[in-house]
Formats: sequence, C-alpha cells, structure tokens
Amino acid sequence: MAALWQLMLDDETKNEKEVFVAAPQTSVDAAFVKKEILPCDCVFFYGKIDKGALKLLDGYPHYCMLSDEIFADQNASLTAIAALNILSDFKISPSDAKILIIGFGRIGVHLSKILWGLGAKYDVASTSSTRQARAFAHEVMSLGELDFSKYDVIINTAPVPIIAKPSATTLYIDLAGEFYKDINLMKNGSAYFGGLPAKYYPKSSAKLIYDFIKRSIK
Repeated sequence: MAALWQLMLDDETKNEKEVFVAAPQTSVDAAFVKKEILPCDCVFFYGKIDKGALKLLDGYPHYCMLSDEIFADQNASLTAIAALNILSDFKISPSDAKILIIGFGRIGVHLSKILWGLGAKYDVASTSSTRQARAFAHEVMSLGELDFSKYDVIINTAPVPIIAKPSATTLYIDLAGEFYKDINLMKNGSAYFGGLPAKYYPKSSAKLIYDFIKRSIK
C-alpha cells in the first residue's frame, strides 16, 4: 500500500470513529483488506479497488472517493494544474510547445480549459464525444489518426493501453495509471505521474479528502 493514513474522527454524536484512508491513486487489493481493514472496527476510504477487495468489504462501512462527483471533479482540477507544474520542471512553456492531450474526461477537460486560458495551441485525441473539445483545441482527432512524433509534450489522461512512440525530445506525461508504468517510450522524460495533487498541493489535496470524509460520515 503506497499511502495510508489512520485517524480518529468525531462524528456529530461525539463518538470517535477509526478511519483508514488509502490515497486516491492507490489500488487496494484483497490481501490488504484482509490484513488491515477486516480485523479493525473502522471506516475505510479509498480511490481505486479491485473486485475481490470490494466483495470482502460487503457489510463494512466503506466509501470510494472517486465515485463522488464533487471529489472527482476537484481532484481532476488539481491534477490538471499540477500537470502543468511538470512542464515548468522541464523548462517547457505551454505557449511555445506543441501539446497533445489524450482523453477528454474530467482531467482532459480541466487541462484543456487551462491551456486555452494560457493561449496555448494544443490538440486533443479522444474516443469519446469531441464536441466540447472542438470549442477549445486547435485540432481534435481520433486515436488512430495520431502522429506522435510531431509533439513536444504528450499528456495522457485516458486509461486505455495506447503504445506511443514519441521522439527522443518529447515529454510524455502519463496521468492514467498502471497501464503505462512499464512502457519505456523515451530516454529523458517519459514517466507515470501518479498522485500529482498530493505532490504539488498537499494541503489542498488533504482538504479534498477530509471534506469527503466529513460529507460521508454523518
């Protein structure tokens, strides 16, 4: 388990409740649930969980942060903002770079709006509806039409196994998850960047989680 917090939270009746929180990007498996959650009288909060672990939690108080619309949207917004910090880390200005966003879900939408506000020119590739993307992006295309070699920055937000081969000067930022952890696309910048909100904005990220817990435990 990459990140786990244990705390005591007073509910409205002033009764203390033991709370276990797995970081939103951490995948919870059955082995962890058996070892850490089932033996204790606690409330469990998580972001990602496999079917076996979810089945074990039947009858136990548990809440999925990423299933909450408020948390999911605010977390996506923080992730998009943090992704632009990566460009700064690599000394890349959005206004001077040719950028491709793969996927147009929550994170893709927030990224698109931020880049548009900065005056950046970027393309969007998506398998879903592209109507909203066309209002912001320079060009919108399907995944099968991509020429990865022409981009300075590729930001993947889609949890689908796409194997891209960008040039050696392309920065590949993967926000999607485990699909890409072991794919070596380039020598000097390709990486999986999980948990960006906590890395760049720890206080804001912690507040999102705390607010979700307070909304869930009444």
